[in-house]
Amino acid sequence: MTAFQSEVRSFAAAAGKTPQNILRLSVGANWDTWDAWCRGAVSPRVETLERVLAYMRANPASDLSQPQRKDVA
Repeated sequence: MTAFQSEVRSFAAAAGKTPQNILRLSVGANWDTWDAWCRGAVSPRVETLERVLAYMRANPASDLSQPQRKDVA
């Protein structure tokens, strides 16, 4: 789990986001999920970990760090 946490922290830092935000974007997790995982209060399912990793692979941190632009018609 610590390797996963380290990977998410690194990705989040590169994207200019928090680990909580990455979980929210990738699996729709509650804002307190990351802290609960880090404290060991709960453990994620393997499927959840895989979904987070898949999200990080599909969305490079450099893309997420760009400001969101709204289309103006």
